[in-house]
Amino acid sequence: MASSFSSNFQALIDAISMNQLRNSYIISLITNRRNAHTIVRADEASIPWDYFNLISNGFLQKGETDKQKLAKCYQKYNVVLASKILSTDKE
Repeated sequence: MASSFSSNFQALIDAISMNQLRNSYIISLITNRRNAHTIVRADEASIPWDYFNLISNGFLQKGETDKQKLAKCYQKYNVVLASKILSTDKE
């Protein structure tokens, strides 16, 4: 995960490249914002990334306010997100 500007993500990239985090590597990035600067940082570091969003991926209708529907949408989204994270190929 990374914030939209991704300064912490860049700090991880830098620390790994300088061997400050031994035996560590970033295998991929999943972002829920299509225009997040973190995508640029991932591209510059040759880190594969995937865009995965509640609305764009059909889990939630834009403007939904019903709390029960929101809870169900988030639950389904989180299950699929966790599956994506756990199924990412590890080198």
